Amino acid sequence: RSPSRGLGDVYKRQILSSRGGGKTDLPDLKCYSYPEAVFYLEQLKLKVGNVNTIGTITNLDSAYVVSQNPAFDPIKTIERGTPVDISVQQSKPSQCN
Repeated sequence: RSPSRGLGDVYKRQILSSRGGGKTDLPDLKCYSYPEAVFYLEQLKLKVGNVNTIGTITNLDSAYVVSQNPAFDPIKTIERGTPVDISVQQSKPSQCN
């Protein structure tokens, strides 16, 4: 998977997953900026849960997601409306391009 996914992929995933009724794919939010992650969750009809900060966050809008709960699983679906907790740090994680 490429961490530099376009937000256009969000629309494709929502259209495809909307056929599944009350469930949607569990997204992989790692490497997304905080605003991108919130947008992605909203598009999938999921909620932002607890936002945990790692280190000092000077600007949440430029912080990056480093982990999430429930953890990403490419074959797992999740009920729409479920909160997804995310952990963010100010700098882009080293494993992200």
